[in-house]
Amino acid sequence: MRMPRTTALLCLVLLWACDDEARPGTELPSDQNELLELSDQGELELGHDEELEVEQDLDAEDMDSSDQEELEELDDELEADEADLTELEDSDLVDAEDELEDLDALPDAVDAEDEGEDQSSSDPYEAIEDLRNAELRAALEQLSSATHEPLDYEIARNHMFGADQGIGFEVHDGLIECVYTGRTVAPDGSQHPDGVCTLLDGSLQSCGFNTEHTWPQSQLIPPEDPTGRADLHHLFPTWDVANNRRSNYAFGEPDCTPDTCDWAEGGSKLGSNDLGSRVFEVRPEYRGNIARAMFYMAVRYDMSISQPSEGILRRWHDEDPVDNAERARQDQVEALQHNRNPFIDRPDFANYILDY
Repeated sequence: MRMPRTTALLCLVLLWACDDEARPGTELPSDQNELLELSDQGELELGHDEELEVEQDLDAEDMDSSDQEELEELDDELEADEADLTELEDSDLVDAEDELEDLDALPDAVDAEDEGEDQSSSDPYEAIEDLRNAELRAALEQLSSATHEPLDYEIARNHMFGADQGIGFEVHDGLIECVYTGRTVAPDGSQHPDGVCTLLDGSLQSCGFNTEHTWPQSQLIPPEDPTGRADLHHLFPTWDVANNRRSNYAFGEPDCTPDTCDWAEGGSKLGSNDLGSRVFEVRPEYRGNIARAMFYMAVRYDMSISQPSEGILRRWHDEDPVDNAERARQDQVEALQHNRNPFIDRPDFANYILDY
């Protein structure tokens, strides 16, 4: 730090005054007198200015030091903020990537969930797909009985023929068709439509209809079991004469022609087979439906189909496969009694049970 000019001059004066060669009363040199005079005249104002300049320099230095400290503090804060921002950005980026991965996986999860729901709702047979014989039979019995809500026999027939507010699911294009002969009759609001029937050859004949039990009522276990008796999966409308001819004979193929059989119409026949047993043969258009109804009854109610009927029913099942009309009927029956015939849904199951 430099010394102010006035201060330096004063120091010179003092040094001179203290010199041991100086004498009292001795006049100061003219230069020294000038200095004192200048001091008296206000020349020291320059020194004051210089002192102010020094103070200002010191203040500037102090200010520069303070500003420097503030700048350093700001730099530290900025670095800390940048570190926090970097950490936040990295964290947000990781979270965003995780969310993106979750979103990418979401459609697959939804598809898998939907697929699982679809399979469980549309394919109730998936869990028993690989079962065979007795195990498959037991599984089908459980499946077909679990949701079955038995109907009263009178109500069941009302729904077949459209009697007493029944839905009349056997009425098609205003007519009811005999499952055995193909005769048709118009519904009359009763369980026993009676009127003029139209035969397959177009001729007309007075006739009446009633209900056929594909599995004869007398052979139910127990006999006349009310649940089996009213089970719509094996009930069909028939011309009462054909129903009477069928009686409770086993299904088979008689060894006769329509002219030589005990009875025949529309492709169905009653006669003796090559073993001498009287059997009833169903016309080709409905023999598959009858076979699948018999398979259902055997499984649902744990009953047996005797030979040789079983072998013939298997062949009928293959010869007359499931068609849309049979599927539609199945849906209507399910709506009423809440179970299904698995051999209509899965015809292949019939071949996976070797003994009915």
